[in-house]
Amino acid sequence: MISGLAAQAHVEDALAEGGATCHPEQLTFLGGLSACCNAGLIDVGREIFYSMKNVYGVDQKIEHYGCMVDLLGKEGKLVEAEELVKGMPWKPDIVILGALLAACKNNRNTKVAKRVVKEILTLEPHNHGVHVAAPVYWLTSKTLTNGGCSCGLTYSMVDTPLTDDYGKNGP
Repeated sequence: MISGLAAQAHVEDALAEGGATCHPEQLTFLGGLSACCNAGLIDVGREIFYSMKNVYGVDQKIEHYGCMVDLLGKEGKLVEAEELVKGMPWKPDIVILGALLAACKNNRNTKVAKRVVKEILTLEPHNHGVHVAAPVYWLTSKTLTNGGCSCGLTYSMVDTPLTDDYGKNGP
């Protein structure tokens, strides 16, 4: 019920339903965190996440960490998200690191992105997606300059039209 309400952006109803549960379980918390993520309720999300262990004695699973990384990333709290990942009781997987890397792109944070790319390549050295995505992250964050004077434009390979050998626009 909670997850369904959260997925449909009925955040208040999802959180109220979660509060009505006598002894919440992992899925209950996941629904609450998902609702917070959809609504950008970072403080409520933190409270839910940390109360799992401290109040209810329920261990967080990687899915809970994933929701928190997503929530923190959407709110621009990339360093906090990175610290949360580092503090997990197990090594992060490609999904958690990918969520953090996507948040870096959305927030144009190349410092954290470079560290995350290194982690991903350590975990999966032949991950072609990172080899393709990383240069785009770097290019989207660079400001073009004209004679040393910043003109405020950004350049991205995504924005560059494809051309064929004759200089015409590609497909």
